[in-house]
Amino acid sequence: MVYVEPAGADDPVERLRAVVEHFGDEPVFVIGHGRGGFAAQRYAICDPAGVAGLILYSTSPVAECSDLSHITAPTLVLAGAHDDPEEAAALAAGIPRSRIVTFEQSGHLAHLEESERFVHILLEFTRRVSGPVRTGRR
Repeated sequence: MVYVEPAGADDPVERLRAVVEHFGDEPVFVIGHGRGGFAAQRYAICDPAGVAGLILYSTSPVAECSDLSHITAPTLVLAGAHDDPEEAAALAAGIPRSRIVTFEQSGHLAHLEESERFVHILLEFTRRVSGPVRTGRR
């Protein structure tokens, strides 16, 4: 799983592409949190073959890309009820094969505020998409 953090001045999509290529030929799960969700969405549209699954967490639709229907990867949209659930609903409505989960006791940091449920939801999603967990290197 690759977690996107768009720090610095370079193009976060290009940086994400380089990280994904480092893992080889297998598609990866990409999680974009906050501003990182913008890069994750753009990457999933530009390089769909590299994305096994997309997790958009406390983010909103990319302003430059109004057609979310080009995201073909199974997508999990996560939102805290005290953050901006309308943005999450807009993402889920625009992305085919997406599912939305709201964390009722959380804001922008559900991974800290409801950590056990957060981990359970991520594991459930990745297992559903990819099957049993594999261990070891190729």
